[in-house]
Amino acid sequence: MIMKWIFRRLYRPSSCGIGRVDCERGMSDYVFGIHRGLKVINFFKRNGIKLEKSFVLDIGCNKGGIDIAFSPFCRRIVAGDIDVERLKVAKARFKARRIKNIDLIRFDGSKLPFKRGVFRLVIINGVLEWIPWKHQEKPRDIQIRSLKEVYYVLKLKGLLYLAIENRLFPGYLIIDPHIGLPLTALVPRFIADLITRSILGFPYKNYIYSYWELMYLLMKTGFKRVEVFVGIPSYQFPLEIIPVHCSNKDFSKAITRASRSKLIISLINLIVITRTLRIFWPNFIVLAQKSR
Repeated sequence: MIMKWIFRRLYRPSSCGIGRVDCERGMSDYVFGIHRGLKVINFFKRNGIKLEKSFVLDIGCNKGGIDIAFSPFCRRIVAGDIDVERLKVAKARFKARRIKNIDLIRFDGSKLPFKRGVFRLVIINGVLEWIPWKHQEKPRDIQIRSLKEVYYVLKLKGLLYLAIENRLFPGYLIIDPHIGLPLTALVPRFIADLITRSILGFPYKNYIYSYWELMYLLMKTGFKRVEVFVGIPSYQFPLEIIPVHCSNKDFSKAITRASRSKLIISLINLIVITRTLRIFWPNFIVLAQKSR
């Protein structure tokens, strides 16, 4: 029941009423992306994070939805992607909206072309698991290298905003959130690799992580101050973003706003009461700060 509710809500926009320019006609809400960016901005405001004079880097900007939402609140944004066609669409959107404080650059997330300590904020929204696709090395090694690159380009006390799926979410046993096969997210990596090679003809590279694996990965790459949140129902369209260790009362309020089903609310409250939110929730949103 919980999984059905989450999947049903996964690709619904978290807000409405945002006007679209001509080049955005026909875009799905997922590709449109501005809803997502505005929710992240609200999340930052609630947590006292100010971006007015900040330089922001968006790794894997896709078609620029998050950057459009962020542009009024930042000094300058560098938005990058490895896909040229996506960058062309993003450029057309920024031009149509007369946005002048976003620079588009093509780059690989595992090798950032920037100096040390440039950015106040780096965004990796649903992208870390895709960075290994263009590389022959082990996916985890590429992801660690990418996070080390982020740490390098961040200012002291700068923030990484990272959104990614939770490997232990039971629903991903039924269908992998990236390649659409059963089991591959949770089984040992070499078995997942054998499955995808035999069925799809390519290796398994979309590595996602459990709460503990993700914390270890961030600590290993230099981040010492890490806060973990969850998006309700998803980080793609978060109706709410709350701490993974939030109180029962706070979580109940968030779930009540996100669902009218008493059964859904009761089941999710059970997850909170038993302190298994960080084990079974489908996604994580991480704020990691660069510190001494």
